[in-house]
Amino acid sequence: MKLDSNLAWQSAHAAIKGNREVLLALAGAFFLLPTLAFALLYPQPATPAGMTPQQAATLVQTFYRESFPFLLPIILIQVVGSMAILTLFTDRTRPTVGAAVGAGVVDAVVFLAAMLLFWVASGIAMGLAIGLAAVSGLAALATLATVVGLGAVLYCGLRLMLVMPVIAVEGVHNPVLALRRSWQLTRGNAGRIFLFLLLLAVIYLVATTLVTR
Repeated sequence: MKLDSNLAWQSAHAAIKGNREVLLALAGAFFLLPTLAFALLYPQPATPAGMTPQQAATLVQTFYRESFPFLLPIILIQVVGSMAILTLFTDRTRPTVGAAVGAGVVDAVVFLAAMLLFWVASGIAMGLAIGLAAVSGLAALATLATVVGLGAVLYCGLRLMLVMPVIAVEGVHNPVLALRRSWQLTRGNAGRIFLFLLLLAVIYLVATTLVTR
């Protein structure tokens, strides 16, 4: 099956339109309020004038490293919210909001376990590849291994984009099987998924620019 971005957009629009009130409530509780709380309690430091790009990057890295214990619960809350929304939109038994949130908690644990497996496997594979290239003593080979490794991680990430709906919609609660199922569903669609996500990113940037002006 080939990804039809137009059909995907229309389906998402219809789902949002038909569940607008519930979606707004869940989005506010699981996304807007946690994000605002983090912004108020742990504001991002302003970049002083005259800083070099390296110093600015170090400042940002330090901020996120120090704020990670506060940011992690927000990420977990948003994953639960995403799972609950998927359940509400797709479960034909028409669960209550409370039941959807409860299912979202279970689904979030499975999703995080699947992602942990992916990142651990990716880290080990990249570490071995870069390490072997570094042993050769050729800097160019080590650089090439890093670039190829990052490209492979990006490709695998695109192939695993459906792990969340596989868990929430299809009810696959085995992390390994969820990864495998997403890989099967996205076969031959990595490029289309990338272009679709790129389009969404452009739309988001345009909307954000218009709102903040």
